[in-house]
Amino acid sequence: MSREIKVLVYGDLLLDVLFYLERPSIDGRAHVVERAVLAPGGSAGNVSVALARLGALATLVSAVGADPIGQYLVDKLVESGVDVRFVEVIPELPTGVTVGFVEPGGERTLFTFKGASRRNVVSEERLRRILSTHERFNALFISAYTIYNDDRGLSGLKLARELSSRGVRVAIDLGGLTREHASYLDALKGLVDYVFLNRDELLEITSVDDVEEGVEILYSSLQPEAIFLKLGGEGCMVYTSSERLRVPAYRVPVIDTTGCGDVFNAGVIYGLLSGGSLEDAVKMGSLLAAYKATGYGAQHLPKSLEELLEFKRRVEAS
Repeated sequence: MSREIKVLVYGDLLLDVLFYLERPSIDGRAHVVERAVLAPGGSAGNVSVALARLGALATLVSAVGADPIGQYLVDKLVESGVDVRFVEVIPELPTGVTVGFVEPGGERTLFTFKGASRRNVVSEERLRRILSTHERFNALFISAYTIYNDDRGLSGLKLARELSSRGVRVAIDLGGLTREHASYLDALKGLVDYVFLNRDELLEITSVDDVEEGVEILYSSLQPEAIFLKLGGEGCMVYTSSERLRVPAYRVPVIDTTGCGDVFNAGVIYGLLSGGSLEDAVKMGSLLAAYKATGYGAQHLPKSLEELLEFKRRVEAS
């Protein structure tokens, strides 16, 4: 059943270098930390791995450098079952890196060098190969951080137009956008079915101070099927044309929230494509994010759907 869920994922594939702080200490001084993790990351990389671990077929459209880091990231994708045929190698640029500082309690501050991911653009030839693949995709996921690519997000719009016209569901995470990207949002109108973002991102791109007002503005601008407003430990609010739904987060010991938003997106998409209700889909996303939060790195994920459901039973029992 789950291998019938086929998702094309467009966005960054990066190496995460994460430093775990014993106390908040971004103060301009030199510090020695007791724990650091080097692990695969990048929003699209995280989404594709999470989908693959659930049993879906995830195909990633991304770019890395011709260096050992890029090869390592691609190898890790293959280990998880991600289709990497559209991950391009850019010889003249190094693979991108994100450096993160994780504070006690799991909150983090991230700094990203996109590197080769900047060149992750969809030429007409690349688009032709994507559209001619034997896979019939059920959904397209776009990371809005692709707005910082060399083509300023045009490739994401191109994929959304082509695939939505073929009946493919289109999802986008608006993380990375600011109020200066209004023209990009305008171009997305009528192309996206599912929109993901958090409260700070919503207020930033709509230039208002009220969440309800911000959602109304965004809904009017994009006309999606649903907006998923991620509220961290408070859960998620879902907005549709006729429904307001609040789903609480699972309560777990939090070690690291890096990647939680990405894997939440993956869980929701998987839940929706499996035929679940909005509430069931959000619960799947929340469960996957909770699992991730209990370990280090953005891809601390269950190896299978069965392992995730066993985690759910333990959480509910406790």
